[in-house]
Amino acid sequence: MFTNLKPFIAATSLLGLAACATITPQGGFADVQNSITERTGNQIEWRTGSAADQQVSEQIRLLLQKPLTLAQVTQIALLNNATLQAKYEELGVAQASMVQAGLLSNPIFGGALRYPGGGNAPSIDIDISQDFLSIFTLSLRKRIAGYEFEDAKLQLTREVIDFSAMVRETYYSAQAATQATTQQFSFPKPHPLQSGQDPAQGNNDSHAPIL
Repeated sequence: MFTNLKPFIAATSLLGLAACATITPQGGFADVQNSITERTGNQIEWRTGSAADQQVSEQIRLLLQKPLTLAQVTQIALLNNATLQAKYEELGVAQASMVQAGLLSNPIFGGALRYPGGGNAPSIDIDISQDFLSIFTLSLRKRIAGYEFEDAKLQLTREVIDFSAMVRETYYSAQAATQATTQQFSFPKPHPLQSGQDPAQGNNDSHAPIL
């Protein structure tokens, strides 16, 4: 007779539930988005090839159709910078690592089909083993991974703010250079005293003696 499999099924079901977790894509990115909007007034978007990316591209296109203010230049740079997009991907990796830290290691299954002989029906022996050390350290690993994930969000927020500051500095530098160039090629009319001309005489030569 076959071995009763109900205890085995119950055990594997519990382990399966413990080893499964749902990862919400960009779950931590929303926190960074909110922080950036509150602190700078700008928005950031994680461009993942979705339909929302088309809206971002359209937003950039509309901004480029008119003279740009500092705020608009900063916004375009935040939406269109490849380095920041790579940083967002790193945050996704940190989130996946946090989720993985909260999972149990895969159990090890074993089984054997036995033929006792003597005309008796064969039986199935099934066993399951689990690394109980990983169970005991699960809570600690989850806390450490959680701290690391929060630190990754704070680090990303700082990097976005630093990038915004760099854009503003570049904008002001470009404006200063443009003004300096404009002043360099502007030649004001010299004052009569500076040119050595008698102000009373001016440019009127009608009273000059005719030789």
